[in-house]
Amino acid sequence: MKKIILIFFLVKSLLILAQTGDILRFKKLSSTTGGFNGMDINLKFLGLSSCIMNDIDKDGIKDISIGVYDENKLEGNLFVLFMKEDFSVKSYSRIGPNIGGLNGNFSNDMSQFGSNTTLIDDLDKDGINELAVGNSSGGVNNMGEIYILFLNANGIVRKWLRIGSDIISLNNNAYFGKSITTIKDLNIDGINDLVIGSNGFLTVVFLDSTGNVKSYQKISPTEGNFQGIVGSTSLGFAVSNIGDLNKDGIEDIITTSIGNSGPNLMSSALWVMFLNNDGKVKSHQKIANDSGNYNDTIRPYVLFGNAINYIGDIDSDGNSDIVVGCRDDTSNNIKSGRVRILFLNQNGTVKSIKRIDNNSLNFSGVLKDRDNFGSSLSGGFDINGDFKNDIIVGSPGRDDGGIDKGAIYLLSLDGAVHPTPPKALWRVNATSGNQNTVFNFTQYSTGFPSAYKWSITPNTVTFQSGTSDTSANPIIKFNQTANYSVKLKVTNPFSSDSLLRSSYINIQTVGINNLAKTNLAIQIYPNPTNGLVQIQSPVNMQSILVFDITGKQLLQQTPNSQTDEINMHHLPPGLYQIHIQTELSVIVQKLVKE
Repeated sequence: MKKIILIFFLVKSLLILAQTGDILRFKKLSSTTGGFNGMDINLKFLGLSSCIMNDIDKDGIKDISIGVYDENKLEGNLFVLFMKEDFSVKSYSRIGPNIGGLNGNFSNDMSQFGSNTTLIDDLDKDGINELAVGNSSGGVNNMGEIYILFLNANGIVRKWLRIGSDIISLNNNAYFGKSITTIKDLNIDGINDLVIGSNGFLTVVFLDSTGNVKSYQKISPTEGNFQGIVGSTSLGFAVSNIGDLNKDGIEDIITTSIGNSGPNLMSSALWVMFLNNDGKVKSHQKIANDSGNYNDTIRPYVLFGNAINYIGDIDSDGNSDIVVGCRDDTSNNIKSGRVRILFLNQNGTVKSIKRIDNNSLNFSGVLKDRDNFGSSLSGGFDINGDFKNDIIVGSPGRDDGGIDKGAIYLLSLDGAVHPTPPKALWRVNATSGNQNTVFNFTQYSTGFPSAYKWSITPNTVTFQSGTSDTSANPIIKFNQTANYSVKLKVTNPFSSDSLLRSSYINIQTVGINNLAKTNLAIQIYPNPTNGLVQIQSPVNMQSILVFDITGKQLLQQTPNSQTDEINMHHLPPGLYQIHIQTELSVIVQKLVKE
């Protein structure tokens, strides 16, 4: 009898074994789950947009931007969410008109601000990628606009640029910024480019190193060599890059057309566009009920393709795969929304389709009526450390914590394992002190390391608070007067990597002056840096000097304040000393330029 029962459970397990594209597990983030408490009484529709960002705060975990709507001010907002390993929120910043550093005169409509976002290059080389944000109802007469946001490590806007009808030729009701995606350096100038959707056309925008527009190319039925047959206001509702699908060395894109203007949405279709370096279309492939080998019916009057996102190659066939949102699709007679994974062939046709909805494995019955599941999509990255690509799906109609408060879902998908080597990265709260100073080391390595090994020379240290040389983030006291070298080695299932900083920690003899210097908590970040460095002091800083390792003075600033910024973009990578004269003493700290 026991043997029969065992065989039964083995057979049942095989029957429900996850396949490529199936959901292995999921987590939800909303006002009621995931530790997020930013949705005040006026905010709705969490998940209008979603964008997986890089590790802004340098804690080793990717962060996220999420779009919301302020129904009191009639404005769109963004939250930058600093995440924990379990996909709960550690902290957040909020960005909107005159909120979170986005300061200025916003006299035009900002209701669509944040409804579309994409991560772009680190243009100013400060270690934080910039964020492009759409506001399709902005500008004069709904011409539309996008914003380039330069963020600080705390998610606050440091500066911003606007791109609209003063730069791009736009007509009234163009809704420029309706959709937006980054595409890999088309014109081979070393800077990635943007593709921006509008009411009936796309604009390939070539940026310069400051985020300003160098040139642009429109794509429509009358421009850019696009030969598809679509309605005059149809093209550009959503857009995403899809990698180099046809293997010609140039990244390609996919966009949505939703039919002619008015209620007739029966002609919703996707268009794969194979591009040239100048942003014009080389050829295209339509995906619809009647085209592209698509065999999962697109129902009339639904927004098939309201969101699209490239998710890499999850079935290991060498071709790009995408997720497609249909926020008003019906499952089990519930209008909850649906997402489809389209596995593509190299020519842009569909090889196979996987649905994600209320009937999906490990997701059954999760969604409710008018959740608008699939309103936004992001992904193509491993977020949870299983080395398989995950996706984030916005569900802004979800009634979590109130009507239409919204939610987002992290879906861990079964599929190809992508071997990812780790990269060792670490920082420390100070680089000089004495035997009484406590040094807090923080690793923010990429590639999901599973093991850590700290090596310190000379080895005269004491680990504090139960940490050790195998802790991810050790706390250390250095026991003798010396210059200490520190190395971190990280290992994951695929390989290992090390980062050594020689003579990096300077320990001096305990004395009155040194104690005064140590107790003055000056913060210098990011350290290491790619260029821009923020300095914060509890007392006024009178001067800041930068020296190289030979003692040559390279920079001098006289801030006469408690905060300042130094720009080291023009300096070569290496080790530098920062001398800060305050009202109380001179502080010396080391800084690494990468």
